[in-house]
Amino acid sequence: MINHKKMREEFEAWMEQRFGVNIEKVRSECGSLLFDAWQASRAMLVIELPDDDLSLERNNGIDECRDAIAAVGIRTT
Repeated sequence: MINHKKMREEFEAWMEQRFGVNIEKVRSECGSLLFDAWQASRAMLVIELPDDDLSLERNNGIDECRDAIAAVGIRTT
């Protein structure tokens, strides 16, 4: 399950550290604009995984990768 609150806190901490911004001021002036933009950029990410084949072990590995990638909110094909 994706924890959007935790993701937002991590993003805001990165913004403060990277750009020295006061995140409270940004929140009051921009609302959720920056976080919404960041989420939209992640929504554009799509990882193309190999097709399943006849190998059960390989297919299980692909399925495990698909699940792990989806758990952080990135789509796969």
